[in-house]
Amino acid sequence: MQNLMPLVDTPDNLFHDGNPVTGELGTIVEAEHLNNEQSAIRDVQSEMISVLAEADIEVDPDKQDQLLTALKAILLSRANPFADIAADGAEAVATALACRWPDRRAVSRTTCWIAKRATSCWRRRKIATSTSW
Repeated sequence: MQNLMPLVDTPDNLFHDGNPVTGELGTIVEAEHLNNEQSAIRDVQSEMISVLAEADIEVDPDKQDQLLTALKAILLSRANPFADIAADGAEAVATALACRWPDRRAVSRTTCWIAKRATSCWRRRKIATSTSW
């Protein structure tokens, strides 16, 4: 991913319209700025396309939920989500096995682990479901 592109070269780093009545000139947009903008947009697009490719999703200009679909496929749909918990060590396993929501009702361990790991906030709604064991 590229670094942030440079700000426009004006005293407040913003673009301004001109005013023909007062003779005030508008901000001159240099080719360098437009090239930086194009490069930044293409860079972000490339990053997003990489996420889609990881989820085996083809780019479709008519769909507006492809990135969300890809993230869900990568992060929430795993053949063995508990392998990740085990890989995180004994503390993660103990947390998953003792999991409860704030109101103390038991929930599936997959839901609990994903909620803790993905949101770090117990007040969020459940983001995944599975059967309790």
